[in-house]
Formats: sequence, C-alpha cells, structure tokens
Amino acid sequence: MNSTSLLALASLLIGPTQEGPAKPHVQARLLSDVQSIQPGQPFFVGLSLVMEPGWHTYWMNPGDSGLPTRVAWKPPQGVSVEPFEWPTPRAFATGPLVSYGYAGEVLLLARVTTPDTLHPDQALTLGGRASWLECKEICIPGKADLSLTLPVEAKVPQPSAEAGRFAQARDRLPRDAKGWRLTATLGKQRLTLAVRPPAGFGPIPAGASFLAEQIGLVEHGEPQKLVRVPAGARLEIPLAANGVRPLDRLRGVLLIPAKAQEIALKVEVPLTGASPSSTTTKSE
Repeated sequence: MNSTSLLALASLLIGPTQEGPAKPHVQARLLSDVQSIQPGQPFFVGLSLVMEPGWHTYWMNPGDSGLPTRVAWKPPQGVSVEPFEWPTPRAFATGPLVSYGYAGEVLLLARVTTPDTLHPDQALTLGGRASWLECKEICIPGKADLSLTLPVEAKVPQPSAEAGRFAQARDRLPRDAKGWRLTATLGKQRLTLAVRPPAGFGPIPAGASFLAEQIGLVEHGEPQKLVRVPAGARLEIPLAANGVRPLDRLRGVLLIPAKAQEIALKVEVPLTGASPSSTTTKSE
C-alpha cells in the first residue's frame, strides 16, 4: 500500500469525512505584509486560517491522517509565488494515530516576486483557490477562492496593518541550526539523527523529537528513542513499514524541550547509510 493510500485509510480511522455542503469551521483570508508593491521588489502574502475551538488543520506532512493545506495560485504574468514557509506544528493524537497541524489560528507565509516592469499607479491582484482539511470528530474538506489587490507605487512600501501577525508567524518558524552539528543515517528499520549542540548548551533533554517533512517516511505513532553520547545525543526514529525512502537528503524539524520555549530547529542534511560519525554537516 502506498503512502497516499495509507493517509486515506488513516483519515477514515480518525473520523468520517463529510462530503457536500457543510458549515465551515475555518475562516480563510489572504493577507499582505505591505500596503503597496514596489516594482521588482519581493513581498510576503499570508494565508490566514482561523479555526473554531476543537478544530484543526494540517502541516505539510499531516502524519497518520489528514491533508496539507494548499493554494492553487493564479499569479499575474511575471509574478511568482514560492512554496509556503510552515510554522512549527503541534501533534494531535487519536488512539495509535498521530497527526501534525495547527489549532486556533495559523498564518502560512509565501514570498512573492514581482517584475520591475510593473507600472506605478496601477494595481496588482493575486489570487488562488485555497484548500484544506478541517477536523474534529469529523473531517470536512474546506476551500475558498481568495484574492488580494495592492497598489503599485514607486516608493518603498510601508508595513500593512497585519505586519504584526507576519512577525508572530515568523517567530513560529523553525530556526536555522546555526552552531549545531547534525548527521542523518538511514538503516533498515530506523532513521538515526545524531545531534551535537553548540558549546555550553548542555545535555539534550528527554522528549526531543523529529518531525519529517517527507510523507510516508517514519512511523509517527511509535516512540523515538533518545540515546545520549559524550558529544550530544542520537535520536532513533522508527521507519514506516513499506514506506517511501528519500533520495539523498533529510528535511524536517527537530524539537527540543526547553524551560522558556520549545526549540524548533530546521533540519536539512545529507542522508547516508554510513555510521553517524562519518558524515557531519555543520551549520555555520
């Protein structure tokens, strides 16, 4: 059974998916971090999803159930929209199934590049169809046709009224692993992520975990084993039975418990079949 079939099966296990018209439990809007557009200068849009209490939507890898939020963009000629920057998700457990996503509200950021041929005193409209899966006891497919129109001006843009929400969303993004040494090794039944923290960090706390970006790679409901070593720690993650296998790189988020706030580190390292000590990637 492939990963798509597994996700579909897990969605049925976690609760029925309601087809046809239904009361929406998620409000979607398209926002901008600037009041206007300067020709040739990038800016950010954000897909805002505000969920009713008890409802949630999904991360780029939904885990054992669910579907990631998407937007089918319809940009004007010469305008390009990059993939979403995903805030760190939380885990939702239902029986043996674990999924990843967001409750309350989330702002998914996307960088927009504009051509320098835009003419001031005109306007640019960016739109697309957003689709998501909203779940509580049941799962409901959600969709909305959204658009955003901004004036084109020669002057440097001013922050929009929503700029504070963009700043908060950026604070929720996994941070670069500067100063950390990370190595990923693929075995027959498990994935090993070796972690060496910066000097003075101290021991890696129990409860550290890894969220894989790649769907169908790991067993989300199985415990991950933390093994401390003199230089740091080794996180052993069970692989999904008959799941997909990556080509050459491991991408995801390393979550490390901390007293003040959980640390979320962006992981993007070569994935090898060698021992953890043989290939090390250092973030400078």
